[in-house]
Amino acid sequence: MIRRILVLGAALAVSVPVLAQQPTPSSTSSPADLAQLDALRNQIKGYEELLRQAVDRGGQKLADWANQQGPIVILQPAARPVAHGLPTLEGGATFTVEIAEIRGLELWQEVLNRMPKSASAPPPPAPQAAVPGKTVGTVTPMGGVVQADPMVGSQPSLAAANPDDMYARFVRESLIDAVLDSSRILAIKPGQSLTVAAIPVNVVYRNPLYGNQSRQLILSMKGEDLDAFHQGKITRDEAKRKIVEIRF
Repeated sequence: MIRRILVLGAALAVSVPVLAQQPTPSSTSSPADLAQLDALRNQIKGYEELLRQAVDRGGQKLADWANQQGPIVILQPAARPVAHGLPTLEGGATFTVEIAEIRGLELWQEVLNRMPKSASAPPPPAPQAAVPGKTVGTVTPMGGVVQADPMVGSQPSLAAANPDDMYARFVRESLIDAVLDSSRILAIKPGQSLTVAAIPVNVVYRNPLYGNQSRQLILSMKGEDLDAFHQGKITRDEAKRKIVEIRF
């Protein structure tokens, strides 16, 4: 028994120095590796800011739209968007953007209900002929739906939608532009992908009637499709059709 303990003690005495000599991952990184990591971090941070600016543009479009409507009510996001990005194992990148609810919706609805029907909204556009095979209705960025007349193929008038739906629509358009135009700084390569997830959050409102009613929106595009667009091999409309959209 004593011999076994002595043998075990000798084994531990040998193994401890060996483990102590193992280099940490950071000590094996070359200056080139560290420089590449810093560059990647800067790219991620830069794109986070570009995504925040994209959502801000959606909020500005909402404000412009609201100014054209009947109620004189200031509509604005309850907080600036928060973006987080991480590289993926495949070498691409994934981002989340937390988007706050709109402030002023209660007052908007109250003022709108008190206004005469003739003053609450401009007259609707003239009907257009139906377009065979064209989808009717617009799904908004994070889940809302702006309904269109099923007998026509035109887009619904802006005045027919509510502010929350319009904000979702504007944000979706701005995020798609960010995926197509601003993703150059990430250098997404073929075989990789870029994913942007818009997540609705409630910052001020706790009343479910006025909180964020939108669903999450996920936009994902392959690196080869981004590369084809940036090189002018496909048009903007073709590139948009390459974007995979998921809502839940």
